[in-house]
Amino acid sequence: MIYEQICEVTDALKFKKLSPMELISRISVSSTIMIVDDTPANLDLLYAALEGLGCRMLTFLDGEHALKAALKDPPDLILLDIVMPGMDGFEVCRRLKHDDITRDIPVIFISALNSEKDEELGLALGAIDYITKPINIPIVRSRVHAYLQMKLQRDDIEAQVLARTAELRAANEELDILINSFQSIIIGVSVKDCITRWNPSAENIFGIKSKDIVGKKLHDAEINWNWDTIYDAIDKCITAGKSIRVDDMRFENINGQSGMLGLVWHMR
Repeated sequence: MIYEQICEVTDALKFKKLSPMELISRISVSSTIMIVDDTPANLDLLYAALEGLGCRMLTFLDGEHALKAALKDPPDLILLDIVMPGMDGFEVCRRLKHDDITRDIPVIFISALNSEKDEELGLALGAIDYITKPINIPIVRSRVHAYLQMKLQRDDIEAQVLARTAELRAANEELDILINSFQSIIIGVSVKDCITRWNPSAENIFGIKSKDIVGKKLHDAEINWNWDTIYDAIDKCITAGKSIRVDDMRFENINGQSGMLGLVWHMR
């Protein structure tokens, strides 16, 4: 019964993957696209091409103002020209990737520079794509949509990880309360033979405090009992994948007190 209660507390959860319809809805409602180009006609063209996605659109004619805006209100995706007066696109990308606030924003270069050297530099700076001008609207639209989908999936998984971490922390706290309330001795041992749990009953019987033994090897416990029998039971438990019972185990604790125990080893 004790084992079943512990298993119930520690059951794992599964991540939920967003459906295509959920992704489309989230892109329209929550995504922000920043377009940076020093040519107004290019800004208008890209704005018109992506307007149908239903995203919030931000446009800038120079890199410096775009960078300041991104740091203040990070967008979900940046379309970035390279050849601009003042701060060029390469420098904007470099600064974006060196700041904790903006380093994870996907950047797509859209530029008239079509040499392999320029493309290699853009990707080396951290851009996820490099599209050459003249602008091919269907290609830009499809890639923007794909990258927004990937970012939303990643953001959603990260949010689930944070939620899972909080849930597991709460489950561990509940498990600690549960274990500490039992009169039975409960000792947790990892596959590397390290003690992970040592409840109050174990403290009382063996005369060793949890803070002094958790993290140490099982064999470091100053308990005089048949260690060969203990490790044989553990090996059988791991090999068989089921509980192993050892009756009438004689022991002597750190204070010289002796007694008899019945042990049950569970694989978890």
